[in-house]
Amino acid sequence: MSDTGPGISESEREAVFHRFYRADNAVTDGAGLGLAIVGDIIDCMSEKIALKTPENGQELRVEVLLPQA
Repeated sequence: MSDTGPGISESEREAVFHRFYRADNAVTDGAGLGLAIVGDIIDCMSEKIALKTPENGQELRVEVLLPQA
């Protein structure tokens, strides 16, 4: 999954998985629960999730690695 928003700095990458965390309250809508819920589900499955931001810093890519069925 990816978006074209402002991206997430390296220092905020762990925080985005905390409930109610919003990177910038002034420009960000939402309750801050989306990635927290995804992170909890992935943890329960003992799988991996990765956040990546391209060099331009203008996108956030979320990669969820699941085993092949």
